[in-house]
Amino acid sequence: GTGLGLSVSYFIVTNNHKGQLEVQSSQGQGTCFTLRLPQGTSQEVVLALSIFLFVGAAIYQRGAGRMASFGMVLLCIVFFLRELELPVSGPVTAYLHTDTFRLHETIALLALGLPYLALRWRLIPQFWAYAVSLRGWPFVLSAALVGLGAAAEAIVPYFPVWSMGVFFEETFETMAYVVLACLAVHVMVAAFQQYQMQAAGAMTQPVTRLR
Repeated sequence: GTGLGLSVSYFIVTNNHKGQLEVQSSQGQGTCFTLRLPQGTSQEVVLALSIFLFVGAAIYQRGAGRMASFGMVLLCIVFFLRELELPVSGPVTAYLHTDTFRLHETIALLALGLPYLALRWRLIPQFWAYAVSLRGWPFVLSAALVGLGAAAEAIVPYFPVWSMGVFFEETFETMAYVVLACLAVHVMVAAFQQYQMQAAGAMTQPVTRLR
């Protein structure tokens, strides 16, 4: 054809829905069209709240608890960056949509996480014992929901209705992030209460004066 349909599609996606329509074509191999539509910011808000709360909990915690909160901060940052779909309006936002950014993100996480684990390696058995115990069920539930969301994303083309697959993907992911946020609230409250108890105990201890 004349390409008029592609022009109209581009106008509808970009002007009416504030989305993006990208095309990648290789001679002799084929053409790939990528359609991105903006979603609500609920997932980003929930993840940002989780990051803030886990950072606060890490401030009050010690030992394996702080290590767990530090790890959750890094994990929530990864999820936040994955869900942050900004329209390409410059070199920075264009970079966020590239595989190079994902590579740099992985390198940065390893640069932060591996030295921390090396310094706190004695706490790993204690952390692992908690993770595999019944008390670690929120982590397992959140991981399972994220896995279901990833599975739904992979089979979106096989759904009879495209929007149905996207609905399941976003629902599972949102539920996973809400579980993380609830866990962050619980950890933050528990860490602050523990800190207050320790501070109160330190104030009531008798002070021995040297004469």
